[in-house]
Order: sequence, then structure tokens, then C-alpha cells
Amino acid sequence: MAAAEPGSAEAAMRAVCEAVLARDMYTVMGYFTPEALNTAMALASGMMQAPAVSGYTIDAHEQDGAANRFTVRFHTPDGDIGGRATWALVGGVWRITAISLTC
Repeated sequence: MAAAEPGSAEAAMRAVCEAVLARDMYTVMGYFTPEALNTAMALASGMMQAPAVSGYTIDAHEQDGAANRFTVRFHTPDGDIGGRATWALVGGVWRITAISLTC
């Protein structure tokens, strides 16, 4: 299981984005809490095939108490896929606690 460096939520977000670029879904899944992983799997169930991601842009980072919310766009040949991820320290490790897709 991946262990996000406890230093910053942004470093953890970038590590996940880089794992997505490398198509390393096992590493990506290691950053999720069980609840957030269930949501991610439900979102992915509607996709016939995962698109090839060529890059990403972190559009926003907001901090609200212990929660760090990121808005990110993954660039694919068919257009961008947007998402939001909420991060929090869980047991001293940065984990994704909520995820959603944006239009």
C-alpha cells in the first residue's frame, strides 16, 4: 500500500497524479480510504476502458480545517476529465477521503 509523505497534501496529490500517468492503479488505490475507494470504483464502473492520460493540471487547492480539497484535470486524447479529491491525514498518512468527477 502506498504511503503518502506526511509533509504535504499537495505532494501526495501529485504522487497520485503521477501514478495515474504511469497507469499504476495499485499505487493509486493505496491512497484511498475504504469509503473513498468504494466511490471511485462506482465512478469507474461506467467507463468501458480507462482513457490514456497524457498529463494533468491541478486547478485549485483549498484547505478547510483538516481537509485539503483539490480540483484536477487529467488530459486525454478525447478531452479532459475533471475531478475533485479531498485529502486528510489518517493515522499520520495522507489519504483521499472523498472523490468526485466534474464536468
